Amino acid sequence: MNTIRLSVTDPVNGLASAPVGRFVRVVMRDSRESSSSRKRFGIHNIAVYGCVDATAVGPAVSPMDSADSEYYTTAGDRRSRRLFVLGLPPFLGGGGACSGSRLITAINKIRGSTKGGTQLVITGRGFGTDTTKLSIKLQVRDGNRIRTMNNFCRIDSIGGGGTAINCVTKRAGNAFHGLQGVISLEHDTCGTFSVSTRVSYEYVDAWSLKTTWGGLDPPVEGDSVHIPAGQKVVLDVSPPRLFAIVVQGELEFDTSVNLNLDAAYIIVNGGKLKVGTADDPFQNTKATITMHGHVKQLELPVYGTKVLAARNAEIDMHGRPVRRPWTRLASTASSGASSIVLSEQVLDWRVGDEIVIASTDFNPTHAEPRKITSIAGDWKTIGLNESLSWTHIAEDRSYEPDGGFSNSAGARESLHSFTMAAEVALLTRTVKFQGAEDSELPNEFGAHIMLHSRGDNSV
Repeated sequence: MNTIRLSVTDPVNGLASAPVGRFVRVVMRDSRESSSSRKRFGIHNIAVYGCVDATAVGPAVSPMDSADSEYYTTAGDRRSRRLFVLGLPPFLGGGGACSGSRLITAINKIRGSTKGGTQLVITGRGFGTDTTKLSIKLQVRDGNRIRTMNNFCRIDSIGGGGTAINCVTKRAGNAFHGLQGVISLEHDTCGTFSVSTRVSYEYVDAWSLKTTWGGLDPPVEGDSVHIPAGQKVVLDVSPPRLFAIVVQGELEFDTSVNLNLDAAYIIVNGGKLKVGTADDPFQNTKATITMHGHVKQLELPVYGTKVLAARNAEIDMHGRPVRRPWTRLASTASSGASSIVLSEQVLDWRVGDEIVIASTDFNPTHAEPRKITSIAGDWKTIGLNESLSWTHIAEDRSYEPDGGFSNSAGARESLHSFTMAAEVALLTRTVKFQGAEDSELPNEFGAHIMLHSRGDNSV
């Protein structure tokens, strides 16, 4: 029986792992044919290798019509047809050493240095013990192209009874910089392993690594930093206060840690600044950008100073979503009170968050910031870390319009009623852009974001 090797490609995302329930393109080639031969085959001749959770069903299970040239193949000539992906077990027809469950479940790191040398642990089952039988690939989408790096991670050992692969990444070519790819594991006989979830990896330059800075230490206080086009740097530590940061490539904050970035100028010129994204916001960690400078400091033409300047740039800032950033008091909070009652539920406020209760007299300095120490089960009663120094009212009041005169129809107008209540706002944010402490009185010179381009900016 001739063996036909199948390679599965998802035409939508180009990955070797095709999703269940979608049509995919399957390329079929007879590996035993010669340049002068021309052979006919049917699905009943095919042993399936490298097909992840896929097999052919329907009319294709019967021998194909010899008159239909689509089902022929000649050496060097690949022909294809559409097959439907089912949720069936992998390695159908593998048999023998390929029987049993073979699965990738996780990877210990999702990114590493473009210079290579990152130690990875890939977990799953059915890896066996022979490192020479396995190879690891990384596939990335670059525009409309799918690029594949073969043997991207050198396998050193397999542990845990065939459940953990220890490997070291190799140096990445420029085509793989800053592009998130999908890892696939292949057995030289049994084909591609299944994956329980998408297992991805990205070659980037981490701020904390010497390899990012040409073997030198990361920037120190007062330095200026340039990220050129084509380079992606992930900020994984909080650097000391810098003078200027010029981003023509990409600077992305690591959302898994708390980060602070301090500088006098941040210039994103044709590049990207990502402080969290819509898909990966700062949920439980915080990012703070603090701008430094004074009113007499050297100004950049057009943009000024103490500035995040964007020209032909993309700036993303995404923190923990807050559905109700402010509300009002439901009842008056008197001086000395250690709790307040709100007019609406605040389901996404948390203990430890900072709030402010607005002034309801003629002195704006009577607005009082406090921290939340407790939230009652009604999600309206809030405990405060310090008693209030001033009274903040919440009352229903009414008045007679125009001194109580009748309207144009001769009917006396009724009283107008309204609610006068102090606003209560949530100050805590997981992403902050702010001026340094000297931005307030008496200087009153704060930080700003300036967008100025010939075309559109994306913010």
